[in-house]
Amino acid sequence: VADSNSVGTRNVRLSGIKAYLKYAATRDMELVPLQIGISAVKHKKTYPKRHNWLDKADVEVLLAQPPHTKIGIRDRFIILFLFSTGARLGEMRAIQLKDVIINEKYPYIRITGKGNKPRIVPIPADSFLENYKYYYRLYHHKGTPDDYLFYPTAKGSKEMMSEDNVQRILKKYGDAARRSNPKLPAVHPHLLRNSYGAQLYRLGVSLPEIAKLLGHEDISTTEIYAETDPEMA
Repeated sequence: VADSNSVGTRNVRLSGIKAYLKYAATRDMELVPLQIGISAVKHKKTYPKRHNWLDKADVEVLLAQPPHTKIGIRDRFIILFLFSTGARLGEMRAIQLKDVIINEKYPYIRITGKGNKPRIVPIPADSFLENYKYYYRLYHHKGTPDDYLFYPTAKGSKEMMSEDNVQRILKKYGDAARRSNPKLPAVHPHLLRNSYGAQLYRLGVSLPEIAKLLGHEDISTTEIYAETDPEMA
């Protein structure tokens, strides 16, 4: 009998089986051969919905748009922050300097999500930390732990940046990026959040772990990422 479920659903179920067997095999060595066999089963190829997220090359085009000025460096780091952490707009705006922990073996960002639920997001092992330090030197050389990471420069105080300001920044550079690549969708904060989740899935991160990093209470919300091709990097 043919399976009537969608390819995405089948990929989700296969990921769940693999994750469970990986755990079970650590508790019962007799399950190791089964776990190895199941881990070799490939996901069915699917094609990402291009208007749901950006791939890494798209984001690189977007990051190339801000000018090499002090404001441009801030705007570029806002884009990089959203793509590298999967933070919601409100979560990003609420980040304070004390929430960015870099003096640990494994640096991380503490994000406060819906219902004031905290979660930990590892700082990516790429240029993110270098960009953060550069941004910090420009905008927080005399900062205090309670200062907001991002703040409007026009008002002369380090208050929380408005939603409209962040959305304006993303729209500005998204419009500029589309002049280079007309196929890019309109850029907004949630698009970058979805792009983070899709990138994790393509790198082989399990759906339960992605749900944890994104602060999803229901894993069914995370299943949209099964529509991507897990073999793409």
